[in-house]
Amino acid sequence: MHRYKHFAIRGIYGHWGHQGQGYQIMSSSLRVTQSRSASHVPSSSTIPSFTTLVEMQQSVARTQGKKDFLGYKPCPSSKYKWITYQAFNDMVGKAKFVLREAGIGPGDKVAALSGNRVEWAVGCMASLSLGATWVPMYEQQRLTECEYILRDSGAKLLLVGSREAYDKTRHFLTRPSRNPAFAQGDALSVINMQESKTVSSLKDIWTFDVDVPARMARVTGVMTAEADACFASAVVRPDDVAVLIYTSGTTGTPKGVELTHRNLCTNIEGMWEVVRPEDMPNALSLAFLPWAHSIGMNCELFNMMSRGARVALAQDMTTIASDIKEVRPNILFAVPTLYKKVYDRIQDKITSQGKWSRWLVDKAVAVAEKRLEILREGKRLSLGLQAQYEVLDHIVLSKLRDTLGGRVRISPVGGSKMSLPVTRFFEAALGIAILEGYGLSETSPLLSISRPDIQIRRLGSVGQAVKGAELAVVRDGLRVPEGEEGEIWASGPMVFKGYLKKKEETAAAFGEMDGKKWFRTGDLGTLEQGFLTITGRLKELYKLENGKYVCAPVVEKALLESEYIFQVVLYGADLPFNTALIVPNWEKLTAWCVSKKLPGLSASSRKTEIRTHPEVQAFMRENIVLACKDKMKKYEMPQKWLLLEEPFTVENEMLTPKMSIKRHAVIKAYGSALNAIYDQANVASYPKSRAKETPDTQQPYEDALAA
Repeated sequence: MHRYKHFAIRGIYGHWGHQGQGYQIMSSSLRVTQSRSASHVPSSSTIPSFTTLVEMQQSVARTQGKKDFLGYKPCPSSKYKWITYQAFNDMVGKAKFVLREAGIGPGDKVAALSGNRVEWAVGCMASLSLGATWVPMYEQQRLTECEYILRDSGAKLLLVGSREAYDKTRHFLTRPSRNPAFAQGDALSVINMQESKTVSSLKDIWTFDVDVPARMARVTGVMTAEADACFASAVVRPDDVAVLIYTSGTTGTPKGVELTHRNLCTNIEGMWEVVRPEDMPNALSLAFLPWAHSIGMNCELFNMMSRGARVALAQDMTTIASDIKEVRPNILFAVPTLYKKVYDRIQDKITSQGKWSRWLVDKAVAVAEKRLEILREGKRLSLGLQAQYEVLDHIVLSKLRDTLGGRVRISPVGGSKMSLPVTRFFEAALGIAILEGYGLSETSPLLSISRPDIQIRRLGSVGQAVKGAELAVVRDGLRVPEGEEGEIWASGPMVFKGYLKKKEETAAAFGEMDGKKWFRTGDLGTLEQGFLTITGRLKELYKLENGKYVCAPVVEKALLESEYIFQVVLYGADLPFNTALIVPNWEKLTAWCVSKKLPGLSASSRKTEIRTHPEVQAFMRENIVLACKDKMKKYEMPQKWLLLEEPFTVENEMLTPKMSIKRHAVIKAYGSALNAIYDQANVASYPKSRAKETPDTQQPYEDALAA
């Protein structure tokens, strides 16, 4: 399952609510007005009534066709070029025509292996308009994963984002491609059929950058009546499968999550209830989360499309800092890692300033925090505190907002929970309303989210159920008393149809209670007065040798509070004690070594020399103890640790494309070192949990293909 366990929305610089409701955050002031209640629902006229994504896209094209929709850079040195909703609709019409000519129709699967681009959105909507199912894959998807997904889904056509992607996948075809990108004797178009692992269902592969535009260029003028009749025959129904998203497959055979038009449209409707159009006028986002991911696809692309909003495409992950300053979005869909990096960068800049500047920033943040706490309690601000804040906001805090372009007001964040220091900093110092939420791929993805009004938000919770969702905390098939921990079950029209071709797995994912079917999320949590709090994951809860339970994410979250720890994975199932695999913040750790003038170390010292230095080890012990103090029992704390030289990344296959750590992959990679730690402690072998026997994250795909 893809999990978006702490889906945070943060608004910077601007205002929440509208006249008479919510609270406003201006560049130099924040004021609370009459708050709308937790149960407030906007009038039905403000919530879209779309039942299919096709209906939604066509309606927006009719009513808001002149508005800009997608922005992109033709080349790195150029400015952003914008495509209107009407122009996008015309492109969808042409793409629909060429897909129809290629034999795509109702029930067919069209796969995409690409990053975010205009053609991705065009291909998706054109496929859906023909009654086909869209099968997105990450640009970084491994070849064995691509092969499994194409075979399992029965994809008829594959759209790829580049020549490199075509070269990686061309051997799946049962015949040489006629792709014009590789015509005229290009050596890459020659396929060694003896070495080819063909996918029988796959009829062709087109490239987004050459083949799709070339085919669409041949379609000119208004569609013929005959073509229109063909398109009209492809009736798209709410319960048709719109998107097939494959889970990561790190804990078992990969599963294709079938999401219907109704599932996705229900979630869009839920987002409209929480953040209304008047809450974010002239919405503009910078898209860098992959649209192959539910958050990027439904919460950003489809949600923004339904509002007639603008979406600028980031060039790639390395240009986000410059793109955000050029685009200056007021909405940013992101992951906690991004904000942690922004927070660390701001803190480093503050630390490098003179004594007076540091004092001024600390003072500004302290005043902002005090002010926000008063507003949270519903009390009136004193004129003195408000005046003090406005001055400090003008000379200090407004400069910090420029880090994110100066206009960001709302930022949905998924993947994991934001650390409290980072949350408090962005909320108070940068005027951010943090709305944490929760969901999974199987729930389209959103199940719960906090409301914008500051006085009805609970820090640490992931808010209340979105419209249409019902949540329950269950133990042994029964609801637990309010406030007690159990597994989170969910019911509602956003819950997926099932796993493709996997009846047993689909049946196991659901339970019966109160006479109806519930989806079992596998996550642990509590419900109090309607507010959901995530406490762990059933599969991330393990026993130590002494029989006591440890929830790894809770310990990892505490460790990440240290400014010297960048990434961490806890290990210790069935063993006497926990060990932490820690990727330090190498820049800060090296700077600390230099400041302490540690013997044998300098700014140019190798990481191996730094991580093994006795005083560095002692310093990290202090940080670990400080991070865990008063937050957990002694047996939960890591007794040993390894400082790792390389971070967990998508490239080394220790991060998923949505930036979640692949726990099993990390443990497998450092299995020998982990085993050595327990061997030195005279710990006997534990076959079920020894690191060297941790399953390969790629193995499920290979096993499934072999079968």
